Amino acid sequence: MSFPRRDDEPGGAAQQDIVLTPEDLDDLIEGITAAFRNQADADQLLRRIGYPSRRAPSFATDHVNAWNEVFGDFEQGYIETPYRRVLTAAIRVYRGNRTFLDLEARYLTPEVAQPATPTAEPAPPGSSSRRGELISADATDGLPPAAAP
Repeated sequence: MSFPRRDDEPGGAAQQDIVLTPEDLDDLIEGITAAFRNQADADQLLRRIGYPSRRAPSFATDHVNAWNEVFGDFEQGYIETPYRRVLTAAIRVYRGNRTFLDLEARYLTPEVAQPATPTAEPAPPGSSSRRGELISADATDGLPPAAAP
């Protein structure tokens, strides 16, 4: 079953889902279960991620089992990129939640590419080794200042 991309997905194009370690998946489930305990909060989160309302379980009596059912549906492919969506939506609601922030840092924060370190080329014989230094203001002919005696 395929669902269209949600407006709240970053980047304007469909992205790959995140692949959580078993421990991180447990942390995500526990975090979601603790943060979205009642029907209204759960419904809001499920709506944000595009979860089919006809499949939404009741959170009134046992929210833990209800979330386990939802996460079971994630594994069955009821929505695209379920883990990326649920983590992104949960962070928007509970920006200060330590579990969500830790998972965001590991899975949603792009790695910053390190700039290439320029390699220094040796100066040709007879050239100045002062490459890159500022030329003094009194040098008007464009030549570097003469060395002091």
